[in-house]
Amino acid sequence: MPQPASRTALLIPLLLGSTALPALGASFDCAKAQTWAEQALCNDETLGQLDERLDAAYRAAREAAKGDAATLERLLSRQRAWLAEREGCKITPCLTRLYEQRLAELTGTGGAPQDKPLEQKKIQESGPHFTIDAAYPVLPGDGPAVAEANRQIRGTVDEVVVDFRGRIDELTAGSGTEGEGWQGPDWSLSIDYETPHQTSRYLAIPLTGYEYTGGAHGMPLILPLVIDLSTGRPIPPEGLFKPGSDWLEQLSQRCRSELEGRDLLGDDGEWLREGTAPKLENFSLLFPGPDGLTVTFAPYSVAPYAAGAQEVLIPYQDLDQDLAGLLSPEVFGP
Repeated sequence: MPQPASRTALLIPLLLGSTALPALGASFDCAKAQTWAEQALCNDETLGQLDERLDAAYRAAREAAKGDAATLERLLSRQRAWLAEREGCKITPCLTRLYEQRLAELTGTGGAPQDKPLEQKKIQESGPHFTIDAAYPVLPGDGPAVAEANRQIRGTVDEVVVDFRGRIDELTAGSGTEGEGWQGPDWSLSIDYETPHQTSRYLAIPLTGYEYTGGAHGMPLILPLVIDLSTGRPIPPEGLFKPGSDWLEQLSQRCRSELEGRDLLGDDGEWLREGTAPKLENFSLLFPGPDGLTVTFAPYSVAPYAAGAQEVLIPYQDLDQDLAGLLSPEVFGP
């Protein structure tokens, strides 16, 4: 595989006091690659091509800013920050996303590119009285972190499917051959996902779905999955916050205040107080998206079923200021 001729981000000297932008090196010796990101750039042809494009875009931006010391310094400062974020990547999609975002910035194409669809896998089953239709994303690339991440994604879906299938088996076991004595409507399970949100440190996948097992209505499934890109392992809700912080109390107060202003269809207040009490089980559905942290309360959690699931979006600037010091720097740091 031909190796890219240059590695822009690796070769920028950090000259803090200079107003002139330092020259880029002409090439990068892949034999000296040390970090995971450096090795990935050398070993992946697609990433190498992205790096070549970034090199050209950076040179063009530097040329356009000649004679403007302030602009040149901002350009270098932003590249330093981007470098630090890039070195936090431990998975190929993370590097690809960061390169595409930086290219969009340098070329003025309107910010971050549209999310590319991931490969999709499905689990589809049907029987005399049930259907299962589940879809989940598969991350591209190799390496232990990718393999573990894909195992966790599939495992999350499998857990729901296996539980549903087990309950079906229990009912049909007492209903004659192939459930001929089945009483009641057919059951159904569906699982899907919306566009994941990715940073250099984590991938957040909003898995959703719906389960119907008879009765007046089914239940929505809310399965936010946050993956640590360095290990491929899930980050639990408490892992999003600094150890020892009073995040449960702070989220409890914020969410209760927000929900008290909504029409919760007959809740007398006690339901809401219990559902937003500072207990881990009340704050298990957390999604760190692009705009802030979304706290979801499933139906029946804070109000009657008819009120539906309730979401509270807490912008990151509120977490940084009003709820100062809550977020884990290991997850949300640069």
